[in-house]
Amino acid sequence: MLQQVDIDRNVLSEPIKVLLDELTLKHNKLQYCLTVSAKQDPHNPEFWTLLFTDPRFTKEEVGAVGSVSWTWGARNDKEYKIKSRLIDNDRFGNWNRDERKAKRTKDVKKAVKAILEFVKPYSWHELLMEERTNAQRASSKWKDESDGIQYRFKPDVVAMVEELKNLMEQKVIFKTEAFKNMLKSIPEWEEMQRRKAIPSKFDSVMFREDKVIYWTHDGALSEFASADALPEKHRNAIALLKLVNDEQHLPEVGYKGKHQKYFVYI
Repeated sequence: MLQQVDIDRNVLSEPIKVLLDELTLKHNKLQYCLTVSAKQDPHNPEFWTLLFTDPRFTKEEVGAVGSVSWTWGARNDKEYKIKSRLIDNDRFGNWNRDERKAKRTKDVKKAVKAILEFVKPYSWHELLMEERTNAQRASSKWKDESDGIQYRFKPDVVAMVEELKNLMEQKVIFKTEAFKNMLKSIPEWEEMQRRKAIPSKFDSVMFREDKVIYWTHDGALSEFASADALPEKHRNAIALLKLVNDEQHLPEVGYKGKHQKYFVYI
């Protein structure tokens, strides 16, 4: 289903009006809903852009799912330009991201087909992946913040040789300050090694409209009507994460993302 928002059909250019009519008929048969708004090019009244959004979310949560414009094409021809995150035009590589994520056609039926294929609502997987990356980065930053400790275990050659001779003669009696400092630093070294050994793996929990979307690291997705259905460990972790600001990491607990997304260490 396609919900039109503040669209005055009397001012739309004919190519956009025809496309919108055909697209609306096709969308009525689909199992998902999108909203569509129209924006006119201030420099060319004939050129319009239809912007498609996911009505489940606000603009602050997610951006548009795609758009279609009646605009200039090659050789000064006019054509439809469909843009979507799901389009991947390999021939443009990474040097032209705008065209890599776009398809062009003069045929209204082909334009409608492309919109139905590529302009779709966000999946839970997509919404979680962005925050999951932030959670992993925060975890890595925490684990790496004590990396400097390793340099305390690299004494200069003179001190090393002197201490080795002393070890041979005195049977493991530390003499140099370098080795004495190394001995004192062993607890910190062990703590650093312990942090390094913690896998950056999380279970994802996302709260939406009084439901919990639970997504494990291996991609399995479960939906619960109440947070009570979550394991006790996850409930306890989320309770702690709710006490911190968004985009914050709690060591050995998890990461709090934006818009009620939580990532719990497993």
